[in-house]
Amino acid sequence: MQKNNGIRSFISTAAITRGLRVKLSGSEVVVTGLTEEGIGVTVEGASAGSPVAVELDNQTVECVAGEALAIGAAVYPAALGKVADTVSGVRIGIAITAADADGDFIEVLIKPLGA
Repeated sequence: MQKNNGIRSFISTAAITRGLRVKLSGSEVVVTGLTEEGIGVTVEGASAGSPVAVELDNQTVECVAGEALAIGAAVYPAALGKVADTVSGVRIGIAITAADADGDFIEVLIKPLGA
């Protein structure tokens, strides 16, 4: 797995223009609402179902999952230095890739405290 620091490509669920904040919806991105947490800002426009470049809010890191995790799940510390979506302490970030089982490597978008 290659971690992505900066710009990453996602599929857009609807037509989108550049400069909009987006969030994950499954493995695709959608425009954020007023109170929703985003992952970054679109760099260019795209039609529905097409790839769109997103400048991420922060860097991504590769982590070991302690359980199956869905794309878009909030990620927290887990036993043995792994990560999980079970709330335990301070949130680390958002899963950018999925884990099928304990021990899988996933990409996590690191989010600052309070973000």
